[in-house]
Amino acid sequence: MRTIKISELFKNNKIIGPDVFIDSLCLLNRQTSYCSVLGYVEDENYLEKIDTNTFKVLIVRQSLFDLYFERYRFELTYVIDENPEILFYQIHEYLFLQTNFYRNNFKSIIEDDTQIDKTVIIEDGVIIGKNVKIGFHSIIRSGTIIEDNVYIGNGVIIGSEGFQVVGKNINRKNIIHTGGTMIKSNSYIGDNSMICKSLFEGYTVIGSNTKIDNLVQVAHNCIIGDNVVLASGVNLCGSVNIHDNVWIGTNSTVLNKVIIESDSIIGIGSVVTKNIKSNSVAYGVPAIERRKNTT
Repeated sequence: MRTIKISELFKNNKIIGPDVFIDSLCLLNRQTSYCSVLGYVEDENYLEKIDTNTFKVLIVRQSLFDLYFERYRFELTYVIDENPEILFYQIHEYLFLQTNFYRNNFKSIIEDDTQIDKTVIIEDGVIIGKNVKIGFHSIIRSGTIIEDNVYIGNGVIIGSEGFQVVGKNINRKNIIHTGGTMIKSNSYIGDNSMICKSLFEGYTVIGSNTKIDNLVQVAHNCIIGDNVVLASGVNLCGSVNIHDNVWIGTNSTVLNKVIIESDSIIGIGSVVTKNIKSNSVAYGVPAIERRKNTT
């Protein structure tokens, strides 16, 4: 993936600071492996989330810059705009539609010993490992990596377009997703399940030996650990982080950005709105810890 200079992107905006290159876009509350990242700040609540080792350019309102950033003296470059979120996503879509900024950095590779039904659709830019089985009418989207010994059922979509709505009322729009999806070794994904690609770079990740039942949705930027079980009808909203050895019961929903720590059990039909500590048994609407998991 190439870099691009700030002055090429923001020709009509006031820029405060050096004219630097960026190599990625990212939201402040998400992790990225890149080090020259463009983000945006809507209000003072964002300030504690700024990692100056990662974010080099921020889009901010003039009033917010005057109140906070001059005082904190972060050594960053600032782009001034009265609608930081809107401008941020406009730049994101411009880079995807008009440049090669988000181009995949790998070619399609499909190992010889796979069992892929003839009705399966596989886009360019997919890597599939050894002993992978894919059932009828499944779709594998560009930017997907499937490791060895993975089973994918019928009617599954891997790398589905995620759901990130920006704007108000009639001006709402879903944002183009440009990242990937990684299914690690020995995983199982049941019929009619959907795994969404990440919003920017990086991957939505399904860990090794994780088992996903039928009719499960995993939204963008989720990180699912090893040996996890997601029963039928589970819905994980965006940026959920499930640690190793977690079991989530049928028809449960996990709110976006929630963390469920290792060796926990979530009961059937739960709505998880807050982080769950390790070794917990939690259930209910909203889900709360009822006892410790001693198994």
